[in-house]
Amino acid sequence: MFDLLTCWVASELPFKTPDGSELVLREIQCMWEGEGSTVSSFTLRFQVDLATWQRIDAAEHFGLDVARRGEHSGGGFRGEAPVEIEARLKPQHLALVNAERVEDILDAAAEILISEILCSTEAWDGMLAVQERIPGLKTGFAMNGV
Repeated sequence: MFDLLTCWVASELPFKTPDGSELVLREIQCMWEGEGSTVSSFTLRFQVDLATWQRIDAAEHFGLDVARRGEHSGGGFRGEAPVEIEARLKPQHLALVNAERVEDILDAAAEILISEILCSTEAWDGMLAVQERIPGLKTGFAMNGV
């Protein structure tokens, strides 16, 4: 039914970390890639402020472990601009977001708002983190092997 579909989810949503604390994600979008009723990839795109990024970075939440990071262009995140992160849902959770019709996809997007699994940093593998330095120029890193 679809090859790629993007849906805005929420302006703000708390995610649980393994230690039970919360990280507030902002401007959350999700993207489905698939064919028929089978979702092959489900990606979350969101923003965090610098303090939240520092918590994510220190604890390597969303699978953003230092050992797998590519080289960071721009020397690191700083300033007031939000850090943008893309993370892919781990394969074992894809059944939670399978959908055949647009209505099902919207229901799956709503599930993110209430699902304990989907609102956990452990369910996602980070793919990249970037920050806009000047209008139109983003610096950051992509994960190796993603």
